[in-house]
Amino acid sequence: MSDMKQEFVSEFDEMTTTDRIRMLKSALPYVEISMQKYMAIYIKLLELMYIISYFRNEPQKFAARFSKCKSNDPREVMKGLKKYCSKSEQASVDQILQMMQAFEMYQKYSAFLQPFASMGNDSENADGASAAGSASASGKDPLSSLMGMLSPEQLKMFEMFKEM
Repeated sequence: MSDMKQEFVSEFDEMTTTDRIRMLKSALPYVEISMQKYMAIYIKLLELMYIISYFRNEPQKFAARFSKCKSNDPREVMKGLKKYCSKSEQASVDQILQMMQAFEMYQKYSAFLQPFASMGNDSENADGASAAGSASASGKDPLSSLMGMLSPEQLKMFEMFKEM
């Protein structure tokens, strides 16, 4: 288990369990095999009862301890979930993260080009040819070039993110 995953799980377990429950968990492998199933269910029942009691009596403690993990950035959430994914799911998460990064770069690129587009209109009015017009006339529209590099799956994802 990675250190970060272990840190979160340990902190959560520390806060939502008791020494008695930990002792039962430690003893579980040594219990007769026919009884392990029942003991495991009993342990989970104790955990559930304890956490319900914990939230009923001390809800602000939980919020205070885990507020540092809050993030509004979906990439951080994806990275947190990725630790628990299979290899194929991790590859999908990586692809989604790459698409999110590409979309962010596209937005920055579009924002960067915005002032130049208006300058192009001004220069077109002045001398009859614009920078944007010459780019499209030569067939070298930067966005089209970038879109041509994406796979069909990536194009679908890009369109999905674009609509958000």
